[in-house]
Amino acid sequence: MTFTYDITASPFANKDVVRLLIGDADADTYVFEDEEITTFLTMEGTALGAAATALRSYAASRSRQAVMLQLPGVNITKTEIGKQARELADTYEQKDDEAAVPLTANTFTQTQTWLDAVRGRHTLDFDAPTSE
Repeated sequence: MTFTYDITASPFANKDVVRLLIGDADADTYVFEDEEITTFLTMEGTALGAAATALRSYAASRSRQAVMLQLPGVNITKTEIGKQARELADTYEQKDDEAAVPLTANTFTQTQTWLDAVRGRHTLDFDAPTSE
């Protein structure tokens, strides 16, 4: 198992983008091996999807290690780490879903808007009843 990270390479390797997104770029304290990130990429197909899956995996691991200690005047809590990772995973999944929708879906181009204006269609109210 290995760890590599080189965000200066062009083009970026998807593995390095995933590491950047999940904050796993320090060789001394990394969480995931390269092979694990490659597996996430294979499963999801995109860097955002792989990052979301990696964060969910991390959250599951941290949830098993959740600790809450209360002493008089002192509270030590490590229960929020998993929750925060899952929230970030939700954000990445939403961005990944938005990126999958074509930008031209259900939109008019400037050319179409101009043509409608030239043809007079922009002044027509298609919801108003006609007098026939």
